[in-house]
Amino acid sequence: TSAFSVDFWIYLNATGVQLILGNSVSASVATNWRFYTNGGVINFGSAHAHHYAGTTVLSTGAWYHVAFQKESSNNMRMWINGTSDATGSGTMTHNFSTTDYLWIGKSVDVAATSNFYLDEIRICKGGTAKYDTTSTTITVPTGPYGLVVSATGTLISDTQTAPTATTKMSGVILYKDNAGTATLGTDLKIYLSANNGSNWTEVPCYGAVTPLFSTGVKMVRLGEATVTSGTAPVIKAVWANQAASSK
Repeated sequence: TSAFSVDFWIYLNATGVQLILGNSVSASVATNWRFYTNGGVINFGSAHAHHYAGTTVLSTGAWYHVAFQKESSNNMRMWINGTSDATGSGTMTHNFSTTDYLWIGKSVDVAATSNFYLDEIRICKGGTAKYDTTSTTITVPTGPYGLVVSATGTLISDTQTAPTATTKMSGVILYKDNAGTATLGTDLKIYLSANNGSNWTEVPCYGAVTPLFSTGVKMVRLGEATVTSGTAPVIKAVWANQAASSK
């Protein structure tokens, strides 16, 4: 039910209804989520509810990079070969379960197997989710996934509810240096929004860095920013030149 992303390469040999991957222990409508193709179009659903229907028809005999992002706000977007395919929304009622099975190429409630190739499957959740649903394009990977010493990324917090509309926001962040440079305002930028991300404003300044809790963990006070009025505050962190590890 929180933010997560899924991406993979797929090569279709057929265009019928085919399960790509999903999480289920039985055919129960309450215990599954899945990605599947129908007529060459990729769809996503949870607990047998249809949340996302693609628009791009994938041809047989060709490789496609597919990336999907679901935010905690339930906004969803899919990109095919780096270009936005379509958006969707819907409340998911089933979290990824470590006790259920992860099915690849077949579903527990579908007898037929699938006819395609998959490569470089990646599933990320929460703070490690990889994509931003407000972006219409993404960068398609050109090699195998692995440790990235100079990674860039975007992290968007869960949306909160303010009692009244606000036009001023501030806050405090904790972060930990990992690899590469770590210059606030350059390698790490914080943006604020009071209307659930419809409008973003970078904080005007970053307060003194203070060690906190343990070696390397730092606390930074964010300068007060004037934002577009709203009652749904949310924070976005954008970073660069960092390693693919915890922050």
